[in-house]
Amino acid sequence: MDYQKLAAAIVKNVGGEENIQMVNHCMTRLRFNLKDVSKADKTALEDLNGVLGVVYAGEQYMVILGQHLIPTYKAIVTNANGQTIQLQRQGRVKVGTRLDEETN
Repeated sequence: MDYQKLAAAIVKNVGGEENIQMVNHCMTRLRFNLKDVSKADKTALEDLNGVLGVVYAGEQYMVILGQHLIPTYKAIVTNANGQTIQLQRQGRVKVGTRLDEETN
């Protein structure tokens, strides 16, 4: 699976990087706090290969990825050269979220 491509599609379909207030994750889900939830395209997200579902609850927009979570999360918060992207530089990645976690 191309996690860079999946990550880019997820960011686009939650309304773009500028719509993301914060991103973190649990064991199976990306958790987004969005500035404007109406900009998210739930149908487009659900149609992405690798996305198992989408839920909005508790002020969080959650994209369920299962086993694809960690590589996709890493791709969202880093670019192809391994450098942090704007989200992380602006402190919009939850403090304490480890980029080196692996799921096996």
